[in-house]
Amino acid sequence: MSHEVETMAFVGSRGLPWHIGETKDRSRELDVLATAADMLGYAGLDWTVSQRPIYVPAKDGSFKPVERFVSNTRDSDDLSLGIVKPAYHVLQNHDAFSLADDIVDSGEANYDTAGSLRKGAIVFLSMVIPAGIKVAGDPSEHELYLLISNGHDGRHGLNAAVTVVRTVCKNTLDAALGSAKTRFALRHRSGMEQRIGEARKALGITFDYRDTFQQVASQMAKRTLVEREVEEILAKMFPLSEELSPARVDNSVYAGVLANWKSSPTLDGIRGSSWGVYNAVTEYFDHIADYRGGVATGKADARTESILFGRTADIRGEAMKVLSKV
Repeated sequence: MSHEVETMAFVGSRGLPWHIGETKDRSRELDVLATAADMLGYAGLDWTVSQRPIYVPAKDGSFKPVERFVSNTRDSDDLSLGIVKPAYHVLQNHDAFSLADDIVDSGEANYDTAGSLRKGAIVFLSMVIPAGIKVAGDPSEHELYLLISNGHDGRHGLNAAVTVVRTVCKNTLDAALGSAKTRFALRHRSGMEQRIGEARKALGITFDYRDTFQQVASQMAKRTLVEREVEEILAKMFPLSEELSPARVDNSVYAGVLANWKSSPTLDGIRGSSWGVYNAVTEYFDHIADYRGGVATGKADARTESILFGRTADIRGEAMKVLSKV
């Protein structure tokens, strides 16, 4: 059993954003969108973290305190989530979820997914922002989300990100659009709550991102590309080494994305455009790419980690920058 996704709640009628379907044995399925406060309980995140002293055994059999570090410990099961310095400010799950409401001035039932990763080291929450997106030339629906994540391990701070999900295949379109600020991070220090105003301003959460995304994507949907051009673009994005054997080329990221662009039924109607190529890239990494987990991490969970926070999120932004300028 893999351990990245520890617990999760999701609205079943909306499908599983960020492709966590393989972890349903650790999930609770909901009928309708929930409030942030209710989602806390549904997702099994209604626990607290306290900072506790650390001791090491001495030669005489006693235990000596580690003076410069403390353990962020989950109170429900005494599990250490991370070793930090005493100046580290613990942001409890209920406070992080309340901040999600504060950022968008909402206390309504707009949340569709929440969960715990790495045995509680990271928790996340996604909110559906009631502002639809229509890309001219793309018949599928697009939804706008606010994703909040918070770490208790000392390595991940509080992060807020705006992202778009193309509902026909649930691939995440994290576009990283130039002047449209899509991410905001806060370090775990005292006074963090007072900086929420900065986050709201930086994210431009109301309509700035939606309008920019809609405009750029619609322009991309109008730009037609022939197969030779697509091959050249993907070869630059995912270059092949000259030493690769034919078999290795066939198994390369380049070949995988190109094959997906040619054959995916979700690209019908947009395949021959720059927007279609971008979706071929995001769909490949969200659904098809092989993610290799470690000893305690299965492929499904490694995929979740990469899509939410890792290299896959970066690739989506890089792809948008390249293809929006074609």
